[in-house]
Amino acid sequence: MTIEKSLPNMVMVCVDGVENGDIYGRYFHRYKKEETFFPDSATLVIEMERFYDAIGYPQAATKTRKFMERKGGRIPAKEHMAVISDSQTLMQFRGKLATFLVGVTSRQNASWQGQVVWMEQKIRKHFCSDMDLMVFVDEAVKKSGM
Repeated sequence: MTIEKSLPNMVMVCVDGVENGDIYGRYFHRYKKEETFFPDSATLVIEMERFYDAIGYPQAATKTRKFMERKGGRIPAKEHMAVISDSQTLMQFRGKLATFLVGVTSRQNASWQGQVVWMEQKIRKHFCSDMDLMVFVDEAVKKSGM
């Protein structure tokens, strides 16, 4: 089974440039028509984590600590997010430097595990952490000629 067809949380990361040694660009997912801009790789990881929390998939093995009082003493329900575009639409987006289809299958040990496909080169890689994913993306962007 390929990540292109199987995961509800697929994210297409479109790298448009490099500034001060860090990538920037846009990312897309099936629950929102508009692109989301990221100014650096740290913001990309944070925003993707928020997306996974919002859809509740993959479920995190650990909970993020929050030092805010909850209203009503109840844990808020996951956001209801309807799929508004199919995986074929997602596959059409491209970055100016490189494009990556990211499928996170689990979130354990406070990190991500899954697969990434470098779309231009058709290279598929398993990653064991978000750091491992970002190293692959960084190396691919360097190979593509920044």
